[in-house]
Amino acid sequence: MTLTCFRMAREQSRVQRFWLIELVSLAHFNDYFLRVYSPGPATDADMIIVNGGLYWLYCECASLFEDQKIKENYMNQAMLCRDNLETVLSNLPFHMPVTVDVVFSMNIAATYCLQMARPSVAWSFITTASQLCQTLGLHNAQTLNTDSPEVKTQKIQLFWAVYVMEKALSLRLGRSSTFRDEDITAPRLTVDQCMESMLIPKWIDLAVFQGKTYDQIYSPSALLQPVDTRIARARTLVVELKKTMDCEDEAEKRYNAGRRLALGDSLDEIIRRSDRVCNLSLLSLIYRAIPPKKPSGTAFCDECIATAREALKEHEKCVSLILSSPWDKSFLEMYINWTLLQLPFFPFIVLFCYIVESSEPDDLQCLGAFVEVLQSIRSSVIYRACRNQVRLFRALYDVARKYVEVKATTPGARMNVSNSSMGVQNANINATGPSMLLQPSSLNPGQVPSDIGGIHSVSAAGLSNSWVGGGQQLLPQMSGYGPNLYASVPTQVDVNNNMEMNLMGMELGDWFYENHQMFRLLDDGHIW
Repeated sequence: MTLTCFRMAREQSRVQRFWLIELVSLAHFNDYFLRVYSPGPATDADMIIVNGGLYWLYCECASLFEDQKIKENYMNQAMLCRDNLETVLSNLPFHMPVTVDVVFSMNIAATYCLQMARPSVAWSFITTASQLCQTLGLHNAQTLNTDSPEVKTQKIQLFWAVYVMEKALSLRLGRSSTFRDEDITAPRLTVDQCMESMLIPKWIDLAVFQGKTYDQIYSPSALLQPVDTRIARARTLVVELKKTMDCEDEAEKRYNAGRRLALGDSLDEIIRRSDRVCNLSLLSLIYRAIPPKKPSGTAFCDECIATAREALKEHEKCVSLILSSPWDKSFLEMYINWTLLQLPFFPFIVLFCYIVESSEPDDLQCLGAFVEVLQSIRSSVIYRACRNQVRLFRALYDVARKYVEVKATTPGARMNVSNSSMGVQNANINATGPSMLLQPSSLNPGQVPSDIGGIHSVSAAGLSNSWVGGGQQLLPQMSGYGPNLYASVPTQVDVNNNMEMNLMGMELGDWFYENHQMFRLLDDGHIW
């Protein structure tokens, strides 16, 4: 069956491009395969590469069969490979050999953990890969020049694959990157080097922006900067990111044409729109750092709200294209897992908060459509891995819907966000309002009926009782899960006692931190 999969991988462009983007060729993987399945010793890295590669290869090939019995047989083989992979990962030694194969295996392990909704474990693997990359000199152009052209290309591909995932995860988890861009002199990937994979040069640009977004806007040191400094940084990032999104040089046009020829117009359009969803999600996160131009009832600037809406509209177009294609189910699962759940999807959070502030019915409808798509894949293995995240989005949508209903029937009702967890009392609601994810005491019992965020609306979404504190509690005490690394921000007053700077930095940092703490509570990483 494995040999059949190898033949399909050679003949099917989709399998080639959606398999292992770090590999130079299928023949390269075949070397690892023979090493593991032939007599003689095999390293942990070999076992991870082969079992992880076969797991994805069987999944991809199974999706191409129409006969349900054959499809089931291939998926059974995929599950065996997955079990083998998890067994190896759960028994790895603390110290790993410093080899390129180990870097490759750690990247595969991180990719698998992300697919299984274990971002904290993925972070452990990808940071190991990052440290080994730098120890081996894969980030250094001078070191790479001593290799043959083929080995050099392989190392460059592997390095940038690790870089892209590490930068995305660092922003995803709210942690500093282990890469310093100033130390990297490795050449960028060319279009010719990417023609047979999905790792395109623009993904590297996006990873750079993800690193800058955390370092310049959301890191603790950035939140201590004056408001004008942070806003100027955000506007600069917006201009640069938009320029990258809109730019398409001749080399990229050639790559896109080759991909369209290999995959077909429909699948190519879905990939392009998926990339745009990711870009718009990052753009909305950057815009979040820019306050409204004039005092209003929202903490979001107009560009942030407009970008979040555009991201959801792009998402709807992607889903419509996927559902209208014969391979809708498998590709929809991949789209949801990678494009929406791994960021996490900041536009959803932005519109959720904005709905609480404004009770905008059109935005509520967009959130509802988003949730319905997430719930359309309940029977799959991938859904079981990300079911907690799906339930979270459902719970937030139900809360927003209930709030809009209550506010429509109870004129004057409004949210009153408690600032006790931030060490500030009696702050202006327009400065710190419901733009933050709602906290335990965020409901004012004298103004909003208790059932708005009560047990019925949240429990109906399928969350466990730990998500419902009873009475007026809507979401758990996130700061109780671990130390709030931004809690020190408001205590460090600048020499001019600029309280406006501290309050805005504190609000932005708390919003960013609570988003990540919420998803951290849903992380299945405790399994290992």
